[in-house]
Formats: sequence, C-alpha cells, structure tokens
Amino acid sequence: MNNIEAEWVFEGPDPEVGIFGDLVLHTCMDNVDQEPALIIDQRLYDEIHNDIVVEVTTHQCQSCPATTTTTEQWPRSFFAEPGQ
Repeated sequence: MNNIEAEWVFEGPDPEVGIFGDLVLHTCMDNVDQEPALIIDQRLYDEIHNDIVVEVTTHQCQSCPATTTTTEQWPRSFFAEPGQ
C-alpha cells in the first residue's frame, strides 16, 4: 500500500518572464496518468487596489474531487490597452 500523501505540483516559473507556467498537477493515487488539473473557475478582481489586479484561479484534479486555489497579483498596466 502506498502511503504517500497527495500534493499539488505547480510548473516552475519561466525564467524569461518570471511567471508560473500553466501546468498544475495533483499527485493522488487515482491520477496514475498524471493528467493536469482543470481550471474550474477563474476571476479577476480589479477594485481591491488602484495599481494591482488580483487573479484567483481554482483547479480541480481530473481523477478525484480535490481542488486548490491560486492567487496572483498583477500590475494593472498588464491589462491596459496599447496606447492607454
């Protein structure tokens, strides 16, 4: 019997841009094919701070009901239209 506890694994940041990659993986025993987690909810909150946009993403394992949520903060300028 395998007693290793399941955990969430996040792809490391790309050194060129310094942000996390898209791969999120749950290491549960049911996920034998190591299928990446699905994004089941993603929201942007821009009213919290004048210069920051908060992105909250919820992922779910494709093999079990486990979920995890990540929160990232981005400068508002990342979302500005060119020329504004």
